Amino acid sequence: MSLRRICTPLLVAAAALVATASPAFAHTKLTSSDPAEGATLAGAPAEIRLTFGAAVTLPEGAIKVSGPENAQWKIGAPEVAGTVVTAPVQPAGPAGQYTVDYRVLAEDGDAVTGKIRFTLSTGASPTSTVTFSPALGPAPEHISPAPRAAAPEPVDDSGVPWPVWTALGILVAAIAAFLLVRGRRSSP
Repeated sequence: MSLRRICTPLLVAAAALVATASPAFAHTKLTSSDPAEGATLAGAPAEIRLTFGAAVTLPEGAIKVSGPENAQWKIGAPEVAGTVVTAPVQPAGPAGQYTVDYRVLAEDGDAVTGKIRFTLSTGASPTSTVTFSPALGPAPEHISPAPRAAAPEPVDDSGVPWPVWTALGILVAAIAAFLLVRGRRSSP
């Protein structure tokens, strides 16, 4: 059997796997948010809105907002409408940089996590009036700012999908077969 007959199907299979790996195994990503990453707001928002590239579901504690002096915002019950997650918030804390930590589940069950940083140019009073819908549950009570451990950094699950590794394995096998056949031909 010639080397060409061995390598050609292997290379075609490897190319097909690499070409189809990205769309089939892509995870959803955050496409927009309100507040937006890096935004400076004159006043605190009444809700957090996250839009993803595909439908998601929410685990317990999916959204958290924290800020300077260990300020933590109270989060109402979040809702999911297809690709959009909204959660009413009760802001509390001084002016400064705030971080929205989110964790949602993609359709394939993998966690999608991240952070959105924004700045409040004026502080948010813990007695701010925020209207919560009865359908979302009772309005949360104010939690005094308390020290908390640093939030873990988002997990980067954008690693190389298994079809790419498979294609590379096939390519390595094809090269090894080529070298083996070539070595046999050059041996006396």
